[in-house]
Amino acid sequence: LLKAAAAQRMNTDTRRTVFCLIMGGEDYLDAYEKLVSLGLKGSQEREIARILVDCCLQEETYNLYYLHLAKCLCKHSKQHRISLKYAVTDQFKELHAFSARRAFNLCKLAAELAALELVPLLVLRPLPWETTLPKGTALPLRVFVEVFFLKAGTDLVHGTFLGLSTHPGLAPFRNGMALFLHRAFQPYILKAKPEHQRKLLAGFKAAVTGLEALDRA
Repeated sequence: LLKAAAAQRMNTDTRRTVFCLIMGGEDYLDAYEKLVSLGLKGSQEREIARILVDCCLQEETYNLYYLHLAKCLCKHSKQHRISLKYAVTDQFKELHAFSARRAFNLCKLAAELAALELVPLLVLRPLPWETTLPKGTALPLRVFVEVFFLKAGTDLVHGTFLGLSTHPGLAPFRNGMALFLHRAFQPYILKAKPEHQRKLLAGFKAAVTGLEALDRA
């Protein structure tokens, strides 16, 4: 684990310790209890969320272990929830440069966290919504939307997108997201698994209704 920590540039004692506890836990509850017992504060405590997200992104396939660990940490402390939001947001700033594996892991984790209301939809805001999205980002983003629609109820989907329509400073993000939903996601619904299509269509309608609320006012 220490060799792996060095390979992942865990270059402080705190980072190495957190990394080893996350990666070496018997299960997510064991890792959670050991992380909390460290009693970290301030910037050292914020390292936990950053390393958790980075470890999730390094996995060969998406691993729910990190979601469950994040849920425990957020329940324990509001600070972990804030740190998680910034850790996920920072990763989306680099989405265009990620491998497909890393991009899919990020979008699945972020979507599940958003469906649990542990991070806001605004974690997607760093993407260049006012221009053409970089090549290679459309498919992972479609996965984000699909997971979010499947995991969140239509009321939550509508409320989440409605929040974008009521904030004037979010116009580029709102318009870019609306365009993405219509051009990239709506055509995909009929190609999705038959058992998912009805829920995806309901999510799409709820999202669009929320985004267009300002236009109808």
